[in-house]
Amino acid sequence: MYLSENHYAINHEQHQDRLRELERRQLRQVAGWEGLNSKIYRETVSWLGIQLVSWGSKLQDSQNPDRGCQEASVKMSITAH
Repeated sequence: MYLSENHYAINHEQHQDRLRELERRQLRQVAGWEGLNSKIYRETVSWLGIQLVSWGSKLQDSQNPDRGCQEASVKMSITAH
């Protein structure tokens, strides 16, 4: 009895997953994200993601507290002599 309840629950979840995927596919089709538009959209989102990671890395490097301390100590030693 326990196995049939698990089996039913698994089948139900798989069915719900298939329904959600079908709904997403229909929405993409209505929005015009199928075919060539889909390829352009994926490439654009991919490029944007790469740019965001690059920009974020540059921002983190410029705000690195260790780097700021090193620069301050170098400036102090130059001005002290």
